[in-house]
Amino acid sequence: MNNREIILFFKSYLEDQKHYSPYTVAAYLDDVGTLTAFLENEYLGDLEGVSERIAKFYIAHLHNRYAPGSIRRKTASVRTLYRLLALDGSVPPTPLKTRCCPNPRNGSPSSPTKTKSVNFWTASTIRP
Repeated sequence: MNNREIILFFKSYLEDQKHYSPYTVAAYLDDVGTLTAFLENEYLGDLEGVSERIAKFYIAHLHNRYAPGSIRRKTASVRTLYRLLALDGSVPPTPLKTRCCPNPRNGSPSSPTKTKSVNFWTASTIRP
């Protein structure tokens, strides 16, 4: 299948089998469209040829452009597509196996505030 056929197959699945709303379907297709545009811009082939290495490259590309929540959503949409294609027998299981973003429940390390920095340096100053 070419990219257009894959996207139409995915759209049909989302609408006819999953019964998602038109807005949800549009969001899923936009997320897959981001991957398709990336593959075309980087000359990396089509959706059927995505390897784990290309998937990592794609995730790095997303990190330069999107917030962590958007990256999680985009990769979840793409994983859904690849699970469907794997069930259909078109491709091997999903190439997006790696974790793409920090878990929001654990949070990311925070930068020290100016007050914390001043307090740290004041407390660590050696006094005669």
